Amino acid sequence: GYDKAMANLAFAYLKGIGTGPDPKSAEKWARAAYDKRQSEKAQHVLGYMYWKKLIRAKDDADELRLSSFAKLKDRVGTFAYGVE
Repeated sequence: GYDKAMANLAFAYLKGIGTGPDPKSAEKWARAAYDKRQSEKAQHVLGYMYWKKLIRAKDDADELRLSSFAKLKDRVGTFAYGVE
């Protein structure tokens, strides 16, 4: 239940660190981390996955949140945490 660990798992699954890339598991852990404490790293993972069309929004509110996360790249020029 530790949000930073969940966000790190999401990143590991996204990038295939220690395992093959697994977008479903990455999304599961990133959403859990974000829901727990609105983890910034989880936001970046979810935004990246949405931007790369690896995940879809579940409803209108999710669409708005994911699209705003994806726009982080436009504001800072790159994603944090070496997601790219």
